[in-house]
Amino acid sequence: MCEDGNILIIPFGEISPGVLDHIAHVLQATYSCKALPGKPLSVQHDTYNVKKHILITGVPGIGKTTLIRKLSLELKNFHPAGFYTAEIREEGIRKGFELVGLAGRRGLLSHVDIKSPYRVGKYGVDIQGLENFLDTALLMSPASRFMIVDEIGKMECLSGKFRNFIREILDSEKILVATIALKGTGFIEEVKERTDVDLYEIT
Repeated sequence: MCEDGNILIIPFGEISPGVLDHIAHVLQATYSCKALPGKPLSVQHDTYNVKKHILITGVPGIGKTTLIRKLSLELKNFHPAGFYTAEIREEGIRKGFELVGLAGRRGLLSHVDIKSPYRVGKYGVDIQGLENFLDTALLMSPASRFMIVDEIGKMECLSGKFRNFIREILDSEKILVATIALKGTGFIEEVKERTDVDLYEIT
């Protein structure tokens, strides 16, 4: 593992144990003490400070969703809430993306056949579908202190409700582990620049 500014760069084969260890320390610190209002929670871990929230980035196809699904399984004893993004394939061809809640609920995010003013590449984005999913998936249950989101990406960030959802998590006592687009301005850049997040890049 090496540090590049505020980004911790970890080869894909090493990231899961490293992030699991990182998350474990953050969880232990959070369950034993509360962050002061307006103050990011940071605990000393070896030679670097562990921030409260964890972001995972990398080029498309590098394995961010695979990692987030693995983390959700390995950390199931902490009862995480959240969702990941899965491809919709028809006859082996990618046609769109759907949202899959950790509790099993599904919702449409985008599809090549969607006629929408909101588009990313060839995909029409179903903003209403995304926002309905956020409303009905019980993601902000008080029983869940640990949130998993895949991903904070260009499609999702077209929704004001999604942006507010992420801000609400980041400003709450919950811990967020999320994938985030490698490139992007606006809200994506805003989240990366927060002082209470650590950013990991899969290489």
